[in-house]
Amino acid sequence: MPNRLLDAAPRCIALVPAAGSGQRFGQVTPKQYLPLLNAPLIIHTLKVLCQSPQIDAVWLALSPEDEWWENVSNEAFPK
Repeated sequence: MPNRLLDAAPRCIALVPAAGSGQRFGQVTPKQYLPLLNAPLIIHTLKVLCQSPQIDAVWLALSPEDEWWENVSNEAFPK
């Protein structure tokens, strides 16, 4: 009996850890939210990963205390 899970093509999921607070970096703003070319660094990262045809999904790991993502995501990915 064939195993459908083993027969399926492998999936590639990008996991982006972005739960840092910036404390060791010595900044109030976490590194992932610092501006680079008029956008937060995390947005550049996510856009490149989302455009890759080899990546099926992109997962973003944030801290439960993150206060920045909601504002950034609303600007970068308007509804």
